[in-house]
Amino acid sequence: MPTRKPEPNDKFHSPMRIDKTTDLSRCEALIADAAKVGDRPLKLATDWKLQARPGGFAAGAQTIITWARQQSRPVLVSHAQGVDRRTALDRLCERPHGMIAAMMSADTTEADGVSSVRDEVNARIKAQVETMDVPVPKPQRGQELFLMCVDHSTRPDIKALYSPTDPPEVRSATEFQDLLENALVAVAPRHGPKKAILGEQLGSALHELFDNSHAHARTDLSGRRYLRSVRCVNVAERSIPFGKISDGSLGAADLQGYLTRVADVSKSEQHARFLEISVVDSGPGMAARMASTDLDDELDIRQEAELVQACFRIGITSRQRRNYGHGLPRVLSVVREHGGLIRLRTGRLSLYRAFAPFKVDVQKGGAEENCPLLDSFSQSETYTPLGRAAGTAVSLLIPVNIQNR
Repeated sequence: MPTRKPEPNDKFHSPMRIDKTTDLSRCEALIADAAKVGDRPLKLATDWKLQARPGGFAAGAQTIITWARQQSRPVLVSHAQGVDRRTALDRLCERPHGMIAAMMSADTTEADGVSSVRDEVNARIKAQVETMDVPVPKPQRGQELFLMCVDHSTRPDIKALYSPTDPPEVRSATEFQDLLENALVAVAPRHGPKKAILGEQLGSALHELFDNSHAHARTDLSGRRYLRSVRCVNVAERSIPFGKISDGSLGAADLQGYLTRVADVSKSEQHARFLEISVVDSGPGMAARMASTDLDDELDIRQEAELVQACFRIGITSRQRRNYGHGLPRVLSVVREHGGLIRLRTGRLSLYRAFAPFKVDVQKGGAEENCPLLDSFSQSETYTPLGRAAGTAVSLLIPVNIQNR
């Protein structure tokens, strides 16, 4: 087995640890620390519970990406307690956060932090990505569809998301609708009668979010390709017992408030069930891309928020082409129509918008500009500056079992 021996000038810092109980608040602390501590390996638990919670996939992926962006040479340490080496590597290479971390790292080691397993891990993940490189991919690990474009690989444009043209182009909204409708058969089988409606409307929203990552996240602000870059899509069903809303919201005030509202209008149900669609990238972030420059932490947080809010206004775009500037407002409109929740973490901001989870409160069509995203902590337009996160993470949470919808 190949082993990387420590060099005389290597500086070893205590690793950044993500264990199975790391929650949303801890993710924020890790993001805030990422730029302060300097180079240090990531010790990643493969049985991270956050991955299966609402908002957890996006928050976890962005925490890992932010760590990697702050390293001169990112090193991932596989960590799985109570299992043998083979099982630990199987879990790392099969689970979304393990795959993201490995692809954003220069090296992957065993638990000792020295014995490199990079070649073995990369070969396994390449085989996993090849299962996504088909027009109709199958959900992984039961009720979850995870797709990853590894932009620094030889085949970054997987067929599930890109047409086989030369050069490859993001598939059409109609094809994304078909992709999501097929995924719903496995991801949310109990909602079969709704899958055509959900597939059509949410497929269009997914198309807009992914197309945005294609346009803005593959390069830095100078137009250069990143040394390592990933863009990910995750579709899953989330279920939360109404008696455990506090646990399900992981302490996030915006999530807890929304889940409580869902519980209030669904008294005959025992669980809140949602379709969650997440798109995460490792690009420069929404505000920086809109401003076309890196943003200093001394910038007034209200100005940074205004740059992000502008992305969700009709007719405003950073693309140098006509007929753009409708995609993200359309996403907001779809979430509004379904009485859902949108969460966004980019730069120093954590934003959200929750809509009434029953149809009587839903206004269809063109009020997107009257729905600014709110700060996740103050739950208002008073913004809380956080540690600067790399990339953009967006999650849509759509209720699927509210009877009076």
